[in-house]
Amino acid sequence: MAIVGVLDRMAGEIRNLQRTEIGELIEPFETKFVGSSAMPQKMNPERSERICGISRYLRQLLSVAHGNISLEHERDLTNSSSERLLIPQLITLTDFILKEMVLILKQIKLDEDRIKHNLLLLNGRQCSENLLKHLVQPLGRQNAHKILRELTKEPNFMEAVKNHSQIRETLSEKEIDDILNPYHYVGLVPEVVDRVVSKIQNVSKSD
Repeated sequence: MAIVGVLDRMAGEIRNLQRTEIGELIEPFETKFVGSSAMPQKMNPERSERICGISRYLRQLLSVAHGNISLEHERDLTNSSSERLLIPQLITLTDFILKEMVLILKQIKLDEDRIKHNLLLLNGRQCSENLLKHLVQPLGRQNAHKILRELTKEPNFMEAVKNHSQIRETLSEKEIDDILNPYHYVGLVPEVVDRVVSKIQNVSKSD
């Protein structure tokens, strides 16, 4: 079920990131498919939707499995009939959605321009936590939090931060640009991704 949960989460994320207003990912779409019978321009993430739907069904099988734990006396056979359905379905459908996800990931397209647009859309607001960390010691946490909470309401958050007298006494304009740059606010993600990819590649080579 852990595998099912992970696949469901991944497919859900792909579906959300393909939404028109986000538009960062495009699931592989074969020209012979019809995205929508009513709206010809649509390219629905069919495989991701299929994974989410089947995952929903597979999670319900857990209640059957849990019910099979409570058997009477020296273990009756009330579990036998349900397990004849449960186990094959669980294995077959999990295998199917795994293969569906592999197909998606092999061919998925990223709209880098849209990703950059969305990343810069908030004008540094998404990095306010990073800025808060730099202001805690000189300004005090409560005061710094209050200041940033008010500044995030401004139309241009970056300029509002740079023009705030207490912040400018602590940080230079260059430091503010660096702190509120989303490209610098990724932590250990690049190292973690490289490590995971390397392990997967090693496993593939050994197979």
